[in-house]
Amino acid sequence: MPEGTVYVGNPSVWWNPFKDLGLPVELMLACYRESLSGGWNPKIVPEDYTDTQYQDIYIRRQFIVGRFISWKMTPRRAAETYLRGKDLACWCVDWDGTGELPGVCHAEILLELANKEGLDG
Repeated sequence: MPEGTVYVGNPSVWWNPFKDLGLPVELMLACYRESLSGGWNPKIVPEDYTDTQYQDIYIRRQFIVGRFISWKMTPRRAAETYLRGKDLACWCVDWDGTGELPGVCHAEILLELANKEGLDG
């Protein structure tokens, strides 16, 4: 990897644990973004999802938040501190088995958060 590049796929601290739930891409990315933001809006999960599906999603959200407790910072602050100005590398090619890129990778969400001005959390 080029110097200054941070790997954000599995098994890094930045990987997206929602990928293995088989969620639609839009929901998977919304859950990742919401989890990194430090908040949680249960309305992002479709109403027709079972309690078990919801719990699977919420447990992964808690996992993301828990990753950064030892760093004594929120996921957003961690992204700003460790990823700002860096290039990110992931393995999203064909993650959904279609042979195509998913269009958006969770690395784009990390870049957005890391380089956002005025984070307060």
